[in-house]
Amino acid sequence: MLSESDTANKKMISFVKKLSPMKKLFAFSLILCLTISGISQTKYTVADIRNARSLIWFGLDFSEARMYGPFTDREQFPSVYIGEWNNAFVDGKATFFPTDLKKILGMDYIFYDLSIVRDRNKDIKVEDLFGNSDKEKHILTEEMIVKMIKKYDPKEKDGIGLVLIVENFDKSLEIVNVWVTYFDPTTKTVIRTRKYTGKASGAGIIKHWTGGIVNILDDIKKHSIY
Repeated sequence: MLSESDTANKKMISFVKKLSPMKKLFAFSLILCLTISGISQTKYTVADIRNARSLIWFGLDFSEARMYGPFTDREQFPSVYIGEWNNAFVDGKATFFPTDLKKILGMDYIFYDLSIVRDRNKDIKVEDLFGNSDKEKHILTEEMIVKMIKKYDPKEKDGIGLVLIVENFDKSLEIVNVWVTYFDPTTKTVIRTRKYTGKASGAGIIKHWTGGIVNILDDIKKHSIY
């Protein structure tokens, strides 16, 4: 006995056969587009994020970040500090403030692919990072995050990806604002993105602002907020 899907397929084939050559070409083109569209959709859901035992860590993307308040050593941000903030979450690479990312995220395995953020962060200019006054704060949106992810070219693709897109570090308020973004590296489709605020803590510029990011990740895991 034919299933409902088999019956529908036979009817579709019979219908297409009766079309003129030009209409057949259009019909096949439409079917192909619908098929590709279906394939390109992410296979993951928010529930998969909650149940995941492993993640691909894509690091901290500062390419659209801004720094507010009385920061010193501004010239060191693109060349030193941004790299150290990323290293703080990678086993064996942290020099100022090592963290246990697996423990923080509650994962059995963490796979690392920092190639994307390294490429994006290397072009950051000091004048852009500190170019806005406190009255003209640069705010990111979910639509902007989706467009950013579409430009990514991940090397690691087998699993759920996690990248933190930094909106700002605010020295006056001692807070960090980052978009915690889970995405499908194969289709570059965002599964879940949301802005979180964390309180900076700790001595020294690397530890201080890394502490704010750790606070965000701790809260997300503790309260299962995705």
